[in-house]
Amino acid sequence: MGVLGHEFGHLRGRDPLILYGLVSAEFLFRFYVLLPLFPLIFTSLLFFAYFWIIMVVIFFIAKFFEARADLISAMVVGNPKILAESLEKIGFQRLLYERTPSYRIQEWIGMDPHPPIYFRVDRLANLSPETIRYPLIQSIKDVTRGFIATFKS
Repeated sequence: MGVLGHEFGHLRGRDPLILYGLVSAEFLFRFYVLLPLFPLIFTSLLFFAYFWIIMVVIFFIAKFFEARADLISAMVVGNPKILAESLEKIGFQRLLYERTPSYRIQEWIGMDPHPPIYFRVDRLANLSPETIRYPLIQSIKDVTRGFIATFKS
């Protein structure tokens, strides 16, 4: 039930449409602004660096929407522990790797739109859904704090 709530949270927030718009805007920026101004970038290794950085940024933004879908699911179901238990079952193998601190940074900046499972499970386990008014803003704050906390531990 929690996993279905998560997926419906994506639909409710129009996440696929927003991410499509974000990727399209980046493409238009690259094609109509960068290419005419800096044509040599596209024939050098700088293009690969640019493309990698921009993809990391887009995937990091996608983590905000994934975290929001978790919150919406917790709010609809009313029990965030159900989703946390589902995430632990679905991602058990990955969760074992994420317990290693050196692997955590890779999970945050990797080409995956989902925040690390350890972060999502811990967040849901300590959540009281009644107190959340703006799920996206709360998710942006939580994901940013989780990312910064990776460097402190």
